[in-house]
Amino acid sequence: MPKLIEAHNKQNPKTQLLHAGLHDLRHVHATTLLLAGAPVHVVAARLGHADPAITLRVYASSPRLSADSGEPPGSHRVSKGVSKISTLS
Repeated sequence: MPKLIEAHNKQNPKTQLLHAGLHDLRHVHATTLLLAGAPVHVVAARLGHADPAITLRVYASSPRLSADSGEPPGSHRVSKGVSKISTLS
């Protein structure tokens, strides 16, 4: 993936991409699903976690997912389209 990003950055100097590894994309995917309201067990299954508690331990520390974030429930929805992922359970 670094070579792909480097090639893009050389060809498109005005739209530079930051380095992102596959593990970074995995975290972005999981966080986006959770922010969109996907059930934890669905996200856990996509990540290959045997127990949803593992997913909760890893992602509960995200400021936008924690209960003490100060945001009203549902205010962090990513998009209506992504929130439909929760119906895949």
